[in-house]
Amino acid sequence: MNNTRNGFTLVELAIVMMIIGLLIGGVLKGQQMMQNARIKNIIKQVQSFNAASAGFWDKYNAIPGDMVMAQSRIPNCIGTNNCYNGNGNNIVGTPVSIWVGGQQAVTTENTQYWAHLLLSDFISGVTNSGVIAWGESHPSAATAGGYTVVHAMQSGSTTGFQASPDGLHLRLHGSLTASNVENSGVGAVDHPGNMPVSPHEALIIDKTLDDAKPNSGYVRSYVYGNPTGPGCENEYDAQSNSKDCMMSFRLFGK
Repeated sequence: MNNTRNGFTLVELAIVMMIIGLLIGGVLKGQQMMQNARIKNIIKQVQSFNAASAGFWDKYNAIPGDMVMAQSRIPNCIGTNNCYNGNGNNIVGTPVSIWVGGQQAVTTENTQYWAHLLLSDFISGVTNSGVIAWGESHPSAATAGGYTVVHAMQSGSTTGFQASPDGLHLRLHGSLTASNVENSGVGAVDHPGNMPVSPHEALIIDKTLDDAKPNSGYVRSYVYGNPTGPGCENEYDAQSNSKDCMMSFRLFGK
């Protein structure tokens, strides 16, 4: 009887291993390209919102959301279109050192900020439907979460949003409708892994736009409820790809 047994030769095994290696390399390269695209989109979004805000100021001599004569000057800015006047005090909403809930409601200056920019044709990507959600009342981000605006008021802290320069800030974070909009994890406070960007991504964004430091300059990275932060507040952990960071960008330049 012929008792020969067929199997892979060393050459065939080498070819198979090479193919597997190429597939793994392609997947990793694809993931890296996707991450780079997300980072570039975040940078473009921040720059475009800053430019839109400056353009609005140049056109109306007012800050979007705070504009006291919005309904008489902005086309289609009427109550039935969910567009309202601000109080004209050059502050958008209530200044805070730590975000508290409530400023995301339709009629607040914080939400009207986006309505004024939309109806003045300075931005797209939001609607004036009156629905409070990312991509509706507030812009969604290229990563998870989206953007809100708030007037920062320093609390004396040396880290995170509490140490941000006084003034109007664009903030990239997770939940929009929670009582504390920075708490995007159910029953969690720090919710590491569930924020818009990783320390590695935040570092690239900060380095491109500012000074590459999470706790200085006009771009800040932070977490809620954790003063040291998992690589987000005192020093960026460039090796970490865990979604641990929120970010804050000072609007209207330096």
